[in-house]
Amino acid sequence: MKSLMRNTAVTLAVLGSVGIVGTGMAHAQDDTKAVERPYRIKVGGFFPTEGDVKDAYGSTFFSGGVSWDFSKTLATNPTVFTLYTDYTRGERGDNTLGIWGLGVGARFLFAPANSSGQPYGELGLGYYNVDFSPGPSAGRVGGKLGLGYQLNQGLFGEVEYNLIDKVEGVNPSGVRLNVGYRF
Repeated sequence: MKSLMRNTAVTLAVLGSVGIVGTGMAHAQDDTKAVERPYRIKVGGFFPTEGDVKDAYGSTFFSGGVSWDFSKTLATNPTVFTLYTDYTRGERGDNTLGIWGLGVGARFLFAPANSSGQPYGELGLGYYNVDFSPGPSAGRVGGKLGLGYQLNQGLFGEVEYNLIDKVEGVNPSGVRLNVGYRF
């Protein structure tokens, strides 16, 4: 319990610091504006990279997420700052693994939008609660790194790598493939 409280406090401090720095950086520039279609929902699959997780909980999990883009720069290749929450769940027999993440991130739009869409990279840092059932439950600082393409109509697809610290020697990290919609 002390470990969970300590991890939660550290994560909140990190999120607060990153949020303050990110917001400060975004507003320190004179070229920020609201994001068109700032809400994003996504669904997809999560594929764990650790053999022990695959053996006990399965090799394909459900994943989903929502996010809110709160500002972006007006540069030719703008940066979009975001708050996100992601959820992953997998099970095999009586074994269940759930991962819930809450964090802040940035999406880097690589090229000016063309008539169809725009490629991007993303980076996120947050608090991840990992719940092995039966087994331990623990909070960890984690993050994600991804690449995607968003269509001007609102649809997008992306691949992310979630990196989460081990829980009692078991690595819950993995790859997520998502499709979603911006509105």
